[in-house]
Amino acid sequence: RKGCHPFAEKADIVFAPIRDAQTHYGLPEEITAEEALAALAKMFPQATVILTLGADGSIAAVPGQAPIRQPVFPGGGTIGRIGAGDAFTAGVLYRYLHHERRAWLADALKWGAAAAGMKFTIPGDMGVFEWEEVAALVESGGYSDEVNR
Repeated sequence: RKGCHPFAEKADIVFAPIRDAQTHYGLPEEITAEEALAALAKMFPQATVILTLGADGSIAAVPGQAPIRQPVFPGGGTIGRIGAGDAFTAGVLYRYLHHERRAWLADALKWGAAAAGMKFTIPGDMGVFEWEEVAALVESGGYSDEVNR
């Protein structure tokens, strides 16, 4: 907590897996995703808070707005789990930087989920794919022959 907290207090977006939020910020193990999101939003009122929930997807909220949930993308595979969180973050940040800001979060969470899903189809710890592949997956809402690896 001591190492991350000063940076998170100044961040526009705070990303955390729910298990890390529980460990670093003393949140109880049985806390719901909504309760964990609310606790972090209270700690970091300036930031959009994004919690990843493993197989349950993600939940996020822009300050002063209702939470948004994003399920995982179905059917990608389980070849390479390592790096999926990094791919999720990259997908979210890509859309944050390339989207109209008024309604960016739901779209960005879809891109994050799609990028993480694609990472599950790639061995190793780096998700190497083109943004067009992620866009095709987002557009289709799931895996198709065009994006399967």
